[in-house]
Amino acid sequence: MKKLLLFLFLGWAVAFSFGQNRVRGNGKVTTQTRNISGYSGVVLKGSLDVVLTPKEQGKITISAEENVIPIITTKIVNGNLEISFKENISVSYKKEATVYVPSTGVNKIELSGSGDIENQDILKTQLLTLHLRGSGDIKLNVSAASISAQLIGSGDMELKGNTKDFNIDLRGSGDVSAYQLSSQKVQAILVGSGDIEVNASSHFKGDVKGSGDIKVKGNPSDVEKKIKGSGTIKIL
Repeated sequence: MKKLLLFLFLGWAVAFSFGQNRVRGNGKVTTQTRNISGYSGVVLKGSLDVVLTPKEQGKITISAEENVIPIITTKIVNGNLEISFKENISVSYKKEATVYVPSTGVNKIELSGSGDIENQDILKTQLLTLHLRGSGDIKLNVSAASISAQLIGSGDMELKGNTKDFNIDLRGSGDVSAYQLSSQKVQAILVGSGDIEVNASSHFKGDVKGSGDIKVKGNPSDVEKKIKGSGTIKIL
């Protein structure tokens, strides 16, 4: 029975590998400009990198190896600019592939996979929603009335700037570094072994379930703590 299962698994693996096209970067980096606009969110899937630029929407720029650019898809789906590699294609590249995206009007950023998202200058909006799933990183300088962020997995999130309300939900082994994000009110939920660093000047509410730690700067006058497990909440 074990031999039969092993044979079936090997057959499936071979069939799957043949069913995928493979593209290897040729090392020759070039750029391509694409006309696209009308998005309020940026959704990155996979191992690409995205740089948000302080420009008006209209054109995005892709910098990558010349035989990699054609398999990078950029399309509007439900008001979001989705960026990914084409499906069923295995990609390996010598030079990183980066997509430069104008951020005016953007209030949602989502990353699924191992890619990175960062911004130039300051991202300004009223309400900002951040989602990170996987091992990628989000690094942003923001100015918003309210920020709601969720991190699931082993990725890292680094935020600086200012906001009135900051809500962070971390589930997994990733880390959230937000000492440089000046916030009035912070609500933090940590489930797992990750760590959260925040800066709250008025109110802080923290909930830890697991072995992770929450550290709070800013000397908030109103503090609420709830801990289940070996984790800690420290007011510095």
